[in-house]
Amino acid sequence: MSTERIYRKDACIVPEGGAHFSALSQLVEIKASHDDAEIFYTLDGSVPTDASMRYAGPIQISETTTIKAIAYR
Repeated sequence: MSTERIYRKDACIVPEGGAHFSALSQLVEIKASHDDAEIFYTLDGSVPTDASMRYAGPIQISETTTIKAIAYR
């Protein structure tokens, strides 16, 4: 049994990147193409690793933020 984690580039951020103007905050979801993938993300634009924040549900964003995500399975 291998314990090696496989990096996948299939983490998808919804809504897509770009400028989103709203007086209120924006709810952001991160999805992977495989249900058994674990998603890790950063909010400062740095490259995420499996030591970054683990995604557990939608993220509330209320200021300019650069989200990057990675999926492992």
